[in-house]
Parts: sequence; structure tokens; C-alpha cells
Amino acid sequence: MEKTLITLAVLLCYTLNVRVLAFKGLLENDNNILKEGESRIFYYMKFDGNAKCRLIYPSEGSTINSNQVYLIGRSNDDSIIDSKSHFKMNDKSSTATFTVKVFESEEDELERKLIISIICKDLEYSVDTIDKLEFIIPGSNSYFHNGDPDFMQIVFDEKFKQFRHICYNIPGKLGDKFLLYTDKVSKILIHGIFFDEYLMHKIDIMSKYGNISAHLGGVHLWKGLFVNWNDDNLSQVIKENQHFLIQMEENKFHIKLIDERNITFTIERLKKPLGKFYLNIVIRGIEEDYKKFGGLISKIGSNKFQFYREVNDILSKDEEKIAIGVNGRLGYAIMQKRDNQKCWLINCNHGLYPSSVTNFTLKTH
Repeated sequence: MEKTLITLAVLLCYTLNVRVLAFKGLLENDNNILKEGESRIFYYMKFDGNAKCRLIYPSEGSTINSNQVYLIGRSNDDSIIDSKSHFKMNDKSSTATFTVKVFESEEDELERKLIISIICKDLEYSVDTIDKLEFIIPGSNSYFHNGDPDFMQIVFDEKFKQFRHICYNIPGKLGDKFLLYTDKVSKILIHGIFFDEYLMHKIDIMSKYGNISAHLGGVHLWKGLFVNWNDDNLSQVIKENQHFLIQMEENKFHIKLIDERNITFTIERLKKPLGKFYLNIVIRGIEEDYKKFGGLISKIGSNKFQFYREVNDILSKDEEKIAIGVNGRLGYAIMQKRDNQKCWLINCNHGLYPSSVTNFTLKTH
């Protein structure tokens, strides 16, 4: 008897609600792009023999989790096919129909790969046949949240055992308030409030020593004191509160916490190329032990980063683009320059993994 042939058949058609595509071979010339929320139907057809088969997904080589995928099949006799059961392929049941769908993600994802395998055992010759089907799920176009980075900090590279600068944008919109930083010792809380997509217009620093509120017009201090961004005479402010040392330079407001930890908060008023002003905050002195602090910035800093600079060609031949792991999850970063400092631009949610920006959102409109 001729060797059993098990292959993937070709069929292309459309319905009102479902894009239907059956596949040929290993998809050399067929469209294997599967967008989030899109359903596909494909057919698995056997032309000869009698086989017992099983479905495996995501199979080896996939970069997507099973809980992100819906996949179900039916045989000719209308039996349900899933990854937990075997199904038969014979003269009476020669075609299996499968529906696959990738759920829409709340996070900004990289390009992912879904590989579906069907393993069949010929019941007469005890020969295993494996067919694989590969889908590409496109990544988000806004993976870096507007590209031009607003936040920059230092993280520790676990792979090369050195500190590196990263930068990122927080995906905020009008009215969103985020918990950026907390310190149990000084009872400091820092909130950032957004007035535009990715841009902060207000930063509040609250502590047991006094509150500071910065906006685009200037900085409000304790006891009704106000300093505009062009005021360089802050001697009276220093006398008002011995716990903070405050210094001003052009569009930068430095607040040094006077204790043995030597922590400094710098609030910056910056301007986008198209003319919009916004605020940013840089915190120095916490990078040696982020775990002692809380908030979004500290969470990113306390995660385990690995920079795969020697294998950057797995994503791009461009030397300015590298693979980067955060707590074991692979993503990528591109080289940027901010205030004359080079930094690796990452996706904010990737930097927070397994947390996300929503874990640090206090209010949204």
C-alpha cells in the first residue's frame, strides 16, 4: 500500500463575519497573518489510510500563550476536536475543520508567532506524521507609545552585570493620574497627572515635611510660596523647610531630600518639537535598591532586565535595536538620545511586566 499522505488542503473564501482561509503546505505563498480579534477557518484533509490524530497548540516555537488563543475543530461526524482529545481521520471522516482566533490584548504587544501542530499515527503502519501551521500576529504600531521618550531611569542588566539607562513613555491621556513613586521612610508620594496623550502637566509631591505641586506655570511650595520657572532666588525657600534643599536652574527644579540616603527629585519643564510644554520627573539615589520604594518608577527599576546585545540580529540587523528581557519576557528596545544621554527606549508595560500601567493608575477620565 502506498505511504499514507496527510496534508493541508487549500480553500479560500469569505463570509460576512469570519474571514475563511484554508492553508497549503507550510504557507510558503499564502497569507499567514492573523490579527487580534480576527477568526480564521482552516481545513485539515487526509487522502488515504486510517489515522489517529491529535491537535497541539501553541506548539514548540510559538511566542504566544495558550490563554490568548481560541482554537476548536470539528470532524466530518460533527465531533468536537480540541487539544485534550484525539480524533480519527479515515474514509468516513477525511476532513477536519478548525477555527482559530487570537483574543484582543489590553497591552501593547510585540509581533508574536502561533504554531499549530497536528500529529497523526497511521494505524496500519504505526508511522507518525506531523504537520505544522504557522501564524504571525502583528505587533502594535504604538509599541513605544509615541516614540520620543519622556521618562528615563537607570536599571541593572542582570546579564552583563552593569547599570544601563532606559527610557519610556507612560501611555496616559487627559485626566489620568498615576502613582509614580512612594517612600515609606519619608512618607513621600508622587503623582503625575496627564493633560494630553503621553504628556504630564502636573506633578504633586506629598510628604510629612510639606507638599510641592508643579505645573506648567511654576511650582507651589508649602505655606503658599510660589516659584515660577524663571526664578533663581530661592534662599527664602531653603530657610522655610530644613528637610528639603531646593535649587532652580533653567526649566529644572531640584528637590534634595536631606537625609543619609541622598535622594534627589528633579522636575523638568520640557517642550516638544511642535511647541507643547510638559513636565517630567527624574529621581536619583534610588537605583541601588529600588525594592525599598514603591510606585511605577520603582517597580520598573526593581524588575530583572537582561540586554541581549550579542544577539540583536534576532530582531533586526540594525545595531541600534536589541532584544531585551524583563522577568523572563522577551521584548525589544531601540537606542534613543535624551538630553545628550543615550538610553534604550522600551515599552512601559513591558518594563513593568508582569504588572502593567493599570496597576498604578489612580484616576482616569
